[in-house]
Amino acid sequence: MTYARRKAFYSCYWILATGATILGLPLAFGATVPFDLEGVKFEMQIPDGWRSEPNFMGTPLMVLGPQKFDTRPVIIVVPTTVEPRKVDIKSLQKTQREYFKGRDAWMSLRGASSVAEFPYQHARVNENLDLHSIGHRYEHDGQVFDQHTHYAICGGKFFYISTLINETLHADFSDSMKEVLQSLRCP
Repeated sequence: MTYARRKAFYSCYWILATGATILGLPLAFGATVPFDLEGVKFEMQIPDGWRSEPNFMGTPLMVLGPQKFDTRPVIIVVPTTVEPRKVDIKSLQKTQREYFKGRDAWMSLRGASSVAEFPYQHARVNENLDLHSIGHRYEHDGQVFDQHTHYAICGGKFFYISTLINETLHADFSDSMKEVLQSLRCP
């Protein structure tokens, strides 16, 4: 490829990537993968370079990002048979102090320490997906991690989703993790 063609290609790519970022369009292209776990059917967009592992290490679904610096972003998806209308999910907002006390107890057992708390948030992603989230940042063995608990209501189905990412990976993978979460679809 000549220099002029290469320059034109990269200029077009930069314009598309910048436009996609401004418009909030995903840059991590991948495949929409259907799942049927314990009778619960759903699908998620899995970015290129990531992999989905059903029934991995006793977890219904683990989505693993690329390994970098001896760590990787992880998303755990647990579909449930709980009917969302029977769950007072918004009680999480009222009881978040107890959630953080539980996290503090968990950290103290493992020699970790709290760095920050991410209070309850609700996001209506689309007409078929509501995410209720809460999380914390903690330090363990000289590394800092962000862990979020998400309760997803998707097409009348209830999911428990946990995300974990090392702070050194934020710049590379936090947008991809968000895209995976927001791609949850339930037929």
